[in-house]
Amino acid sequence: MDHFEADVPARQQHAVEARRRHPSPEETTQLLKAAFVASKLYSGRKKQRDGTVVEGEVLFDSSLQSNCNGVRSTGKQTRQMLFRAGAFHVDVQVEVIPDSARLAVMGQLLNANNPEIVAREAQITLSTGRGNLVHVVTNEFGEFRGEIENSGNLELVLHSREGKPITISLRDALV
Repeated sequence: MDHFEADVPARQQHAVEARRRHPSPEETTQLLKAAFVASKLYSGRKKQRDGTVVEGEVLFDSSLQSNCNGVRSTGKQTRQMLFRAGAFHVDVQVEVIPDSARLAVMGQLLNANNPEIVAREAQITLSTGRGNLVHVVTNEFGEFRGEIENSGNLELVLHSREGKPITISLRDALV
């Protein structure tokens, strides 16, 4: 056995350690996308009106999922997001309405502290920031659905009975 063959395990161990220190290109892309989204959410908080509470910890965002290797992006038609906002988990899906300049916004409100309690008849306002408002009310399962102009500046406002409204910014919902 020559020196090259004897050194193979050491080289394999070195490669494993190098992978631990340096994330893959896919992991790096996901980290950068997450940082970009977080920075956009943070910058949006400064521009909110007085009297609103802007809470919206992003728990999941489908736009942060990378494509399979070799697949090019052709633009997203659907985006799924999950937020923690106050006492609620807000599951939101935004879809482009074909042959239209409008979006379909569907979602569900769940009580994060007590999942047995359904957020029925909760009032939600969808806003484009250009004066277009759509008011929806959750059904007996805490679900809601509305259609609104695709302005790229979408906000979802949860109106609570006991406190200030909670605003979740969905800027660039389908980027």
